[in-house]
Amino acid sequence: MGCNVSPNVRPPLAVVGLLILVLTACQGQAVSTTSLPSAAEESFGTISGATTLPPPVQGGHIDEVLADGAVTASELEQSYLLYIECLEAAGGHGKFAFDLSVGSGIAMEWSVKGDDAEGTKSDQLRSSCTARFLQGLEAAYDEDHPMGAAENEKIRQRILSCLTAAFPDRTRNLGPDSTAEEIYAVAEEIQSNRTEGGSDAVVVYDCDQSSRVGEWRTFGSR
Repeated sequence: MGCNVSPNVRPPLAVVGLLILVLTACQGQAVSTTSLPSAAEESFGTISGATTLPPPVQGGHIDEVLADGAVTASELEQSYLLYIECLEAAGGHGKFAFDLSVGSGIAMEWSVKGDDAEGTKSDQLRSSCTARFLQGLEAAYDEDHPMGAAENEKIRQRILSCLTAAFPDRTRNLGPDSTAEEIYAVAEEIQSNRTEGGSDAVVVYDCDQSSRVGEWRTFGSR
């Protein structure tokens, strides 16, 4: 399966250490989402990956969006959905998630019919659809909508709520004002003392994913 995120996404938790990177970002500053550790790269690479992207299609969707020099949330959302439609039209199928209320970026787990073991077809399709519908738009959006303290606080509250609901007995020491470091410590403890089969670790992963990129949505058919 080809799995990727856009260059600006905060990848879902592959190791619990990634959680703290988002939550402890300097207050009032944008989170650097291109310098996250590579722990998640096997399952969450980037849209560009190792492939050189073609230039944006001239006179197409991207030019229309950038005509006024700005990218709105509704325009970026439309661009993400057009990107998904582009993948689907060429046989792509899988799931995706994004939540612009906490920053730009789209997380994906997907594959394409008839691909080879190296993912050649999915790489080509990703590059083509990005060049048509996404390239440069996230960067332009982030110029006017930098991720800062408010977005990180929303993520902190969401993860805290999810963990305390899922593990009431193991999060007794957490409260509404618990810091990111405190939440991280509890999440790490839950993962290290996970039940047989690793279900607790999966729940922590899901809490992080849903807090930062929203709920998964499916597209295409196998």
